[in-house]
Amino acid sequence: MSIDQLFVNAPNPEDFAGFLIWQLSNKWEKYVNQQLKEFNASQGECFHLISILQLSARLSEVTQVDVARVTGGSMMNTSKILKSLEKKQWITRQTASDPRAKKVEITEAGIVTAKDTAMVLGKANEVFFGVNHTRELIATLQEINQNHL
Repeated sequence: MSIDQLFVNAPNPEDFAGFLIWQLSNKWEKYVNQQLKEFNASQGECFHLISILQLSARLSEVTQVDVARVTGGSMMNTSKILKSLEKKQWITRQTASDPRAKKVEITEAGIVTAKDTAMVLGKANEVFFGVNHTRELIATLQEINQNHL
C-alpha cells in the first residue's frame, strides 16, 4: 500500500473541534504574549496573578491548591508559575506542612501588574476574537468548561 493510499480516507484535522481549539490556542498565545512583552510576563503568569488577586478578595487565605483549582492547571505547572511570580516579587509564598498547600499572597507590585495586565488581556481578547464575538464565545467556552469539571 502506498503512502497516498493510506491518506485517501484519513480524517481532516480541521474537522475536529479539539484540533481547531489547539490551533487557535497556539495563535492566541503568540499574539497575547506579544501584547504582554512590556510586562516581562507570559499569559500563564498573568492569568495566575489575576486569579490570585480574585481569590484574595474572596478567601482569607489562598493556597497553591486554590490557584491550581481555579486555573485548571496541574499542581506541578502551578508551582512552576508561582515560583516565577515569586522571583518577580509579585507574590510571596509561605511554606506549610504540605508543600502543595503553600500560602500565596499577592504583593503591591503584583496587584498593580495584575490590574494592568488584565486591561491588556481584555483589549487583546476584543482585538483577537472580535468585539462582536467575544461575549458569545466566552459563554460557549464557559458552558463547555462547566460540562467537563
